[in-house]
Amino acid sequence: MDKIQELISQIPEEQLSTYINNLDYGVFYSSDINLSRKKIAEYINILKIVDYKEKFYLKSNRAPNYDKKTWKIFSTKEAVWYSFIEELISFRVSYDEIKRIKEKEFTKFNLVLILSLIYDVDILFYYSNSKFTFITQDELSSEYSNVRESFIIINMKKVYYNFYSNSKIEQSLEYYLGISNPEEVKILNHIAGGDYQHIILSMNNNVTIILEKKRKDWKKIIQDGGRVLKQGLFKSISFISNDGQNLTINISNYATF
Repeated sequence: MDKIQELISQIPEEQLSTYINNLDYGVFYSSDINLSRKKIAEYINILKIVDYKEKFYLKSNRAPNYDKKTWKIFSTKEAVWYSFIEELISFRVSYDEIKRIKEKEFTKFNLVLILSLIYDVDILFYYSNSKFTFITQDELSSEYSNVRESFIIINMKKVYYNFYSNSKIEQSLEYYLGISNPEEVKILNHIAGGDYQHIILSMNNNVTIILEKKRKDWKKIIQDGGRVLKQGLFKSISFISNDGQNLTINISNYATF
């Protein structure tokens, strides 16, 4: 985490605080992130997100003074953490180990999200029998190259890709603006500006996605564009205007604070 702390220190304190608040703000219902009651019950001692006595209900932080119990609303931090747990389970990491990981790493998870989800820094989760921690790609190359034990590496970008590939996630422009770096904010504002007929997204995996602008689908083009942006796979975006003019924005290295 030393390198992560060093990178975080380069972000202005006010901006850092804004990102943390946005990542902690409740925006997802369990159905948005495919989190069933059964799964909540199964992971309840791992996630520590719901008081079991309240039977999967919590007061909403959208309406803290509401006098009835409402469904728990998950923050981006909580929702992506759940997706991260799914990745750990796929590697057959035990529940006891996942509990230990949560106790040590969850409080720092916002910092991981800010660097890798927002600023596109390669952050990896390193797990072995003797150690687990979040590290940068550079740290893996320089400090872990001579490790003599078996280990697991989870690239957080894979977690984000899986999470934001879920078409049930239908968030607003304001949501994506709140978890985007300055480069992405420019792109999102251009999408919101609407001065185009359609958008062409060129992806790193050689896939091309075309988003057509239609009056009835205005919200959807924001939702789809935001989700693809957070999946982290596209390398350029082209806006084609009504008269055929083409504005292309190449995706630069976001890791500039």
